[in-house]
Amino acid sequence: MEDRELQEFLERLGQEQKERERVAIKALILAKESRISQTKLTSIESLKEISEGMYQQTNSVLPTNLKGALEGESAVAAEQYVKQMKQPTLITPVKRG
Repeated sequence: MEDRELQEFLERLGQEQKERERVAIKALILAKESRISQTKLTSIESLKEISEGMYQQTNSVLPTNLKGALEGESAVAAEQYVKQMKQPTLITPVKRG
């Protein structure tokens, strides 16, 4: 009878060990998913700032610099062309989160 009780005990112990491993794995997955979500939010904000900086550079600094580098009609055409450019839409490569 002791062998059977020992066998049952070891079997329950093994099942409990598997359950603890499942819980640990789920906790790790949740932690990683949370980190991915935070990385996505951070990268979206960073890309938004970069996009706005690029747009400001294109609309204010670049036309002024072109006026100094070009003359006449070419300066006017370059300025008009640059001012027509839209703000770039930068997309984060992070998919989940």
